[in-house]
Amino acid sequence: MKKYKPFLYLLLFIILSNLLPLNVFFRIFGGDSIVRGTNESLYVTKDLKYLYGGYLKDTLQNYCYRQYRAMYPLSNPTLYRLQPIEPWKFWRWGEYLLKEKWRQPYRYVSHRELEEADLFFIKTYDSPSATLGCETYPSY
Repeated sequence: MKKYKPFLYLLLFIILSNLLPLNVFFRIFGGDSIVRGTNESLYVTKDLKYLYGGYLKDTLQNYCYRQYRAMYPLSNPTLYRLQPIEPWKFWRWGEYLLKEKWRQPYRYVSHRELEEADLFFIKTYDSPSATLGCETYPSY
């Protein structure tokens, strides 16, 4: 039993670090934001012709997503998350296991490519006020 004691303490520490208030402490000192930003739930298609910022469960009701599917029916509709999993940030492991966004495939997109995709999105889709906020746009 003595051999397993350090392992059990480490496991307990990791579990506690994923719960409040330790989780907030690690987020602050680990460089994470406590308040979630808009780019933390940003997704893109492989062809970079569609960007989505929001909950994945709302994708099919999204007006711009329906436009994308109509304009590019042969394109892969998979949404890729832009945030990589960082396993050394053990205080995020709870999110990695439980949140749907972390089950999406990852795609690296450079800042330049993301800006170009954003401009393409604004010009191509009938998004209100030229934003990614198509989920509030009325459907026909």
